[in-house]
Amino acid sequence: MSNITNLLAKMKVPAASTIMYENTGTWPSNPTEGMTVFKDQILYIYATISTVETWYPLTNTRENYIHTQGVAAATWTVEHNLGSTDFIFMAYDATGEIVQIVSPTAITTNSFELNMLDAIAGRVVVFISSEVQTAIVLSDMFEQVGDDITVKGNLIPSEDNTWSLGSAGNQWADAHVSANTIYIGENTTIDGTGVHVQAPSSPTLASEQPEVTSSAITLASFSYNDGAPQTINPTINFDAPLTVGAGDQDINIDCGVSNLVIDAANFSVDASGNVTLDGSLDGQSFDGGVW
Repeated sequence: MSNITNLLAKMKVPAASTIMYENTGTWPSNPTEGMTVFKDQILYIYATISTVETWYPLTNTRENYIHTQGVAAATWTVEHNLGSTDFIFMAYDATGEIVQIVSPTAITTNSFELNMLDAIAGRVVVFISSEVQTAIVLSDMFEQVGDDITVKGNLIPSEDNTWSLGSAGNQWADAHVSANTIYIGENTTIDGTGVHVQAPSSPTLASEQPEVTSSAITLASFSYNDGAPQTINPTINFDAPLTVGAGDQDINIDCGVSNLVIDAANFSVDASGNVTLDGSLDGQSFDGGVW
């Protein structure tokens, strides 16, 4: 069954609204409810949906055709060559008024006929219905220049904990966030093979040194299977001399029932005296395994 609709003839349009069927490059000033505009080869309507009053696209830029009936006739043959019997169309007379017509006839995948009440001239705009988009709000909060879309307000999803930003197959390249906060939920997982916190390019101040601050950091073992199950115990690696603590801050190492093992040549400790160690240190040699 063909899905054919004379869009504007079935649309409730206020008496004060305007229909602009000429292709324009700018938004009409002071739009009213029901106003339509054919801008940049896309058909828009100004309407209120879910309390948001703005321009909504009815089509995208592809699969459209404009038929001009220059000679007055009671039957218009519209050869759109769009390859589908599912389409929507808008019919106007020569003055731009909506045309009252009988349902289309002689429908094929590339053409159809419109039967008028009288012999008139005018035009028909045809869109393939499968190309009609879900309405995307285009208002004063959004501005598109080329491939860039500027958002002039908060971008908030309509439902909590439902929608995703990007996907496994279509990922965002970079996210630029200023010196504010990224809020994540409890026990959030950062999925990947590594997280790197690096300094900005060409730093000039010591305060630009990157740091990670947390009240608790828990390291977990890593398991993989390359033909046989393997497990790597939690590891912290340093590519330069390490400083732990600052000033008079104490450092407590509690290994529980496990051992404290330090494997390093020329290990030295400066706390209540000097301790020098060549080789490895096993915390099992200390009282309770606590150092």
